[in-house]
Amino acid sequence: TKNTVDREVQEFPIFVRKYNDLQRQLQIATQTLNQLETQKETLQVEKAQREVPWEIVSKPQLLRDPTGQPIAESSQNKLIFLGVMGGLSLGMGTVILYDKSRNIFYEIKDIEEGHNFPVLGEIPFSKNPELFNNYSVDFNNDDDNKSEDHRFKKAFDSLYTNMHFRFCNPPLRSIAICSAMAGDGKSSVALNLAHMAASKGQRVLLVDANLHSPQLHTNLNLQNLPGLRDLLSNDQEVVMERSPFSDNLFVLTSGQSLVDSAQDLASTRMEKIMGHFQEKFDLVIYDTPNLLNYTDANFLAANTDGILMVVGLRGTKKSQFKQVLDQIDRFGLTCLGVVVNRVQPSSLTVSP
Repeated sequence: TKNTVDREVQEFPIFVRKYNDLQRQLQIATQTLNQLETQKETLQVEKAQREVPWEIVSKPQLLRDPTGQPIAESSQNKLIFLGVMGGLSLGMGTVILYDKSRNIFYEIKDIEEGHNFPVLGEIPFSKNPELFNNYSVDFNNDDDNKSEDHRFKKAFDSLYTNMHFRFCNPPLRSIAICSAMAGDGKSSVALNLAHMAASKGQRVLLVDANLHSPQLHTNLNLQNLPGLRDLLSNDQEVVMERSPFSDNLFVLTSGQSLVDSAQDLASTRMEKIMGHFQEKFDLVIYDTPNLLNYTDANFLAANTDGILMVVGLRGTKKSQFKQVLDQIDRFGLTCLGVVVNRVQPSSLTVSP
């Protein structure tokens, strides 16, 4: 037994050395493993950086100042607010301007909507609407057909023809040429229609009843005295001047100024004068003041066969035209129809 113990005591240092060797090997192996794990993680990060497993869908939207530098968030919010308010203001302004522009007649179809009165004539735009000095144009002549004079005079020929056959039983004996506002070309229409009727053989009297702003004596280069005002104020005999361009056309100018022309035009004397005119002439045409600002034309129209309304494209306002039509209806006056003035040749619905 003693021998066995001695032998084990002798072998114990050997076991201690082996144990120490194993401990040292285990420590080395553990360090190596830790180094390998660290290296593995490093390699994975490097791989991910090289392969880029994500992509940019769109560039970031940043507000920038005029120099191209990004604007701070507070400034961005301010600009966004100002942009929204500016857009709303611009939109509202556009709508207002659009509505105002649409209050004016631009096309013939715009005039035809909203009422039952026929469009009796379409007068093309002309730089010189007083073309009445020659109504001997041959409408079958190709050279004449190419001219502006032809289109203009042909338009009045169509207007006269429409009125002649539409109102033939009984025929028209007196007409009031009216408009909603000044500047629609009413005097030009009255003058050229009178000359066209005279060229057809009718004995025509053209009366300047626009006592506020007479135009016919200027257009025809006539003296303005005496005239209609003189007939209304006294028993003075007035000589009606023959037009220098037609033996069948006679003109009565407006004459001297009156304080209250509307009152005199509504008088029994004016009614008798108009009746006398109709006895002496085949057709009497009255150039009147605009209906919206003056009441004169209403009294005149009441003693005629009807009103011929003149509407100027790109000039007459829809609201004013409607107001006048309502006024005509309210007063029980007769509206024969509408003449559309200043139509572009390309927009004419009736072939010239």
